Amino acid sequence: MNKIKKHFKGFNIILLMLSVFVSVFCLTGCSDKNEIEDIGLVVALGVDLNENNEVVASVQILKSGKKSEGANETSKTEVYVGSGDTISDALYKLSKKASKLIKFSNEKCIIVGEKFAREGIEPVIDLSLRFADMRSTDPILVTKGEASDLIKFKSDEIPISAFEIDALIRRQENLCYTSKATNRDFINNMRGESGISTCGVIGIGKSEDDEKNTLILSGSAVFKKDKLIGYMDAKETRGMQWIKGKVKAGGIVARNANGSKIGFHILRSASKYTPSIIDKTAKIKVDIKNQTIIDEIYEATTENMDFNRDPRIITALSKNVNFAIEEEINSAIDVAQRVLHADIFDFGGILYREKPNEWKVIRDKWNEIFPKISIEVNVSSQIRQTGGMSKSINN
Repeated sequence: MNKIKKHFKGFNIILLMLSVFVSVFCLTGCSDKNEIEDIGLVVALGVDLNENNEVVASVQILKSGKKSEGANETSKTEVYVGSGDTISDALYKLSKKASKLIKFSNEKCIIVGEKFAREGIEPVIDLSLRFADMRSTDPILVTKGEASDLIKFKSDEIPISAFEIDALIRRQENLCYTSKATNRDFINNMRGESGISTCGVIGIGKSEDDEKNTLILSGSAVFKKDKLIGYMDAKETRGMQWIKGKVKAGGIVARNANGSKIGFHILRSASKYTPSIIDKTAKIKVDIKNQTIIDEIYEATTENMDFNRDPRIITALSKNVNFAIEEEINSAIDVAQRVLHADIFDFGGILYREKPNEWKVIRDKWNEIFPKISIEVNVSSQIRQTGGMSKSINN
C-alpha cells in the first residue's frame, strides 16, 4: 500500500512540474499590448473635402491621465486634423502629429461635411466597414458646413461634443425628429430596391434660453445611393417615421373644433402596408395606428370638455389627432415626391417583397414612377387616458 501511495505521489509531482513548465510558455503576456496611457481613444471622426478636393480627416481624442489642478473642463479632448488623397491617407498623416496610438473602437459617430457628402460617401462606408478597428454600428451624420467644426466644438456645458452627440442620437431615436443610420444601414440601403438612405443632420446653433452656441440634431439628409441629394426638416422627417411605424414617444398638438390647442403625449405607433400593382401602376395603402394620452388643454374654452359625461368628446379629439398626424405625413410625402423625387419610405422594397413578379416589370423605371404613385394614408388614433383630470378646468 505504501508503495502505491509513493507511486501516486511521484506521479502528482511530475504533473505539477509539467503544468508549471507549460504555463511558462502559454500564459505569457501579449506581445502587442499597449498601455492605456499610450492609446488615443477616438470618440468622433470628421470627413471633409477642402478647396483642392483633398480629403480632410479630423479626430476628437479623449485625453488620458488625471486632470491637473486648475485645468479647464473643456480640455478633456484634443483634436488632430490631416489631409490626404484618401481618408486613410489623411488619417495616417494626422497620426504623425499624435504622440499616441490612435484607436477607433470607442468611436461614437462619423460626421461628414456637405461637400464630401454630395460627392459620395462610399469611401466613408468602405473604410468604416473594412477597417477592423471600427464598428459597423457607428452612426453617420451630415453637417451642412464642415465636419471639422463639429469635431472641434466644445464649451463649458459641452466639454466632449462626441458624448453630447451620442446622447442626442439616443434621445431622438424614439422622438423621430431626425433619422438614424449606421454605416451598415447605408450599405444595405444602397444595395436595396429603392437605393435611398436618410441620416441625421447635426449643426451648431444658438440655444433657446441663453443664446449660447450648442449642438443641434434635427431633420434628415437624404442620399440616393451614396450621394447627398437634399434635406428634410424635423416635421417632414417625423412624417416619414410615422409611415415607417418608428414613432414611439414625443408630443403632438391638435386643435379642437373651436380652435383651442390640446397637447398629447405619444405612447406608441405602428404601421401596416397594403401594396398593389395593376397595369404597371403602383399604389400603396398605409394604415397607421397610435395611442396617446392628453398632456394639457392649453387654452381656456367654453365648450363642454367633461370626458366622463360625454365620451363623444374623446372620439372627436381622436379625429383631431388623426388630422395633426396626417399633416406631418403629407408634408413628408410632398417633399419625397415633388422635391427630392426619392422613395424615402422604401416602398420599392415593400413591392419587391410583396409583389415580386409585378415589381420586376417596373423596377428599372421606379425612380420615374415613384413621384406619380398613389399613396393612401389612414390614421387611427386612440386616446388611452385624459391625464389626472377627467375634464377641463373651467367645466
